[in-house]
Amino acid sequence: MNRRRLSGDVDAVGTPDTLTVTRKAKEVVVTSEQAAPLQNALENLMDSIEKREPITDHLLHLSRLQKKLAPVTSPQLNHFLQNRSYTKALEYLRNGIVMEDPSRPDCDDDT
Repeated sequence: MNRRRLSGDVDAVGTPDTLTVTRKAKEVVVTSEQAAPLQNALENLMDSIEKREPITDHLLHLSRLQKKLAPVTSPQLNHFLQNRSYTKALEYLRNGIVMEDPSRPDCDDDT
């Protein structure tokens, strides 16, 4: 199990099958079973974009999944989805635990 501090009030703990994010005493758990449809939808969207195919149906499906999973997904993943940062959301899901905050300085790493 891996534990990582995301910011001052957010911790993440994960295994290959779950991601637990704790924020101000609120715990959120996403199982791989819950994340799989979202990851699949994001992969399908990216594939259609690459092939220059219509994406309207993909966006509607993603919107429905986002609303359904919002209560159990991490604040960071919700942020990516709400801002349509689909590449970041997909990377977040593929990494399994947590994506590094790009604005976090390297000197801030725990050693």
